[in-house]
Amino acid sequence: MKYYLNAIMLLSLSLIAGCSSPGMLTTATGRPEITVPGRSLQEVSNALAEWSITHGFDITKTTFFSMAGERVADSSSALHNINIGTRQRVVFDYATTTKGIHVSGDFRSGTEELGNIEERDWLQNQLREIADSLSH
Repeated sequence: MKYYLNAIMLLSLSLIAGCSSPGMLTTATGRPEITVPGRSLQEVSNALAEWSITHGFDITKTTFFSMAGERVADSSSALHNINIGTRQRVVFDYATTTKGIHVSGDFRSGTEELGNIEERDWLQNQLREIADSLSH
């Protein structure tokens, strides 16, 4: 009997935990982020702009410390579960630190307030690729 109660409690906790959070990345903020050492703010900003344009985003806003872009999802969109025609937005914030240029990003589809874990994980991988390309 005790075995069955433990199994029911474990199953219940699993269901509650699975429904309570959209998932978090293992970064300090839970958002996609990287630090690019040895490059200027301008070099990193240019790489982010190039990435955005290459991935079909129209740059809609730039400041000295941020950039935003938007696109409409089509059949070539990176994420397979996005409805065609959904507006997607990418935002990058960047700052100079003692370790290099720190970049944090967010990727949203539709009217989401925060991108889901698949979108954040995808953007984290994209940021790593940008950092790798800048390290050569």
